[in-house]
Amino acid sequence: MFNNLKRNMRILNKDMVETSWLKCLIDDTPKQKHILILQKCLGGELNNVNSQEALKKIILRMQHPQKTITALKSYYLVHMLRQYLAPYVTDKTIELQSKSTADAVLQNVAFLYCSYLRCFSNNYEQINILYKMHRQLEVLILKLDVPIIKCITIKLIIDIIFLYESLNKQDEQVKRIRATKQVKRFLEIKQLIQLPEELLQKIKILNFNEIEQKIALQTQPVINNNYEENQNRVPQKELLILDIQSINQRKLSTSANEWEDQSDIKSQQQHIYKSLQPSPNRRRIASQTPNRATSIRDNFFVPSQGPLSFIMMS
Repeated sequence: MFNNLKRNMRILNKDMVETSWLKCLIDDTPKQKHILILQKCLGGELNNVNSQEALKKIILRMQHPQKTITALKSYYLVHMLRQYLAPYVTDKTIELQSKSTADAVLQNVAFLYCSYLRCFSNNYEQINILYKMHRQLEVLILKLDVPIIKCITIKLIIDIIFLYESLNKQDEQVKRIRATKQVKRFLEIKQLIQLPEELLQKIKILNFNEIEQKIALQTQPVINNNYEENQNRVPQKELLILDIQSINQRKLSTSANEWEDQSDIKSQQQHIYKSLQPSPNRRRIASQTPNRATSIRDNFFVPSQGPLSFIMMS
């Protein structure tokens, strides 16, 4: 009785626009009939209401700081009437008073909700914001019995299904797979609240097979030209040998960063073989090499007489 009296006092001497807006903010959850009246007022469907004046009154009320629960209701109305109010959403609606952990979580959700309403032109950014919100929404649903949180969650589930179905298939695959995973995780909230049957059926038919897709690495085996006609696949050991041969068949050119093929591999192998053979002058060089005794005699001072004279060699 007291709540109804307080509600009637607040909407006293207000026009249709302000009355419908205030009733939506005072009630636990905005009623659909009041939202429909606001839509008709903003759309110019009522002859006795100017749509521009109605828009100015709503924007003026949104600019005043409100308690977090009331701010969430205002954002929910903006969400329902986003074609008229989305360009005018502002975070000034949130009153910065955090008395408890629950209030802090509510404020964080409100700020994220405001950011989400500002990003209606970027599907991937919207999905990222919803992914940040979903854990906090779960906490609020489990810990607090706030009806507006459930209404917002249901509306966001409907939105994220639409976002998932409208993802651009031409974008990069990694980006789309990441967004798909975030959508799938956000939809886990459906286990905490009672969703309409049509929405549950829609979630069941969503196809998340894209998550399992992998980017396949394309590898081309090295094939020896001599065995192309007889073999279609070369074993692993032979691949290594062929790879080494292909490297040996190339040599650095005189110009920088250029490679040129050597035409005659046999001539190179013969040249290497000849370089490993002993040269005819090697014997003469070896004969001129002094032996150990001569080296000792030439490099150390050994007296010809005295106790160390026996070291002296002939």
